[in-house]
Amino acid sequence: MKLKELTVSVSRKINLGNYESKGILIGATVALEETDDMLEVKQELTNRLNQFLEFEVKRIRNNGSGQKTAAPSPEEFFGEVIDSYPLEQAIEDGVLVKVGEFANGKPIVFTMNLFEEVKDNYKEIVKKGIELLKKPDPEDTEYMRLRVIEKGRIWVVLDGCSCTFMKPEDY
Repeated sequence: MKLKELTVSVSRKINLGNYESKGILIGATVALEETDDMLEVKQELTNRLNQFLEFEVKRIRNNGSGQKTAAPSPEEFFGEVIDSYPLEQAIEDGVLVKVGEFANGKPIVFTMNLFEEVKDNYKEIVKKGIELLKKPDPEDTEYMRLRVIEKGRIWVVLDGCSCTFMKPEDY
């Protein structure tokens, strides 16, 4: 059997004080050439993910202290992006369902997985999600906000591309 890709994930638990902690998980998949040594590639990718994760840990710990910690882009750590799945394609493929958009044109979407369950009351979920997103949270970044609408069942993520309602397993 010929191995074509390798996926590596690393995680870290951050103690934030006052008995509060946060877990972070980051992963990446790389294409392997026939001549690649899988163990070497795994070690290199693990090292790069750990470096990237360190920047995130510093950013989270400095959040609220007034210090800014700028992380390099993923491309600086991992190289050229070889595949992407644009939002428009996910909507066209039926993976996401567009239910509206903000005044600035940013789409409001549901994963099909969630939408099938909530299609009769999705408007109430959108309203609740937008209200939660309006409230600041110390874990917000300039790139993303995540809110839990119903624990273990419904999340909303606001990022530079869209406002996405999903099940936790869709993340």
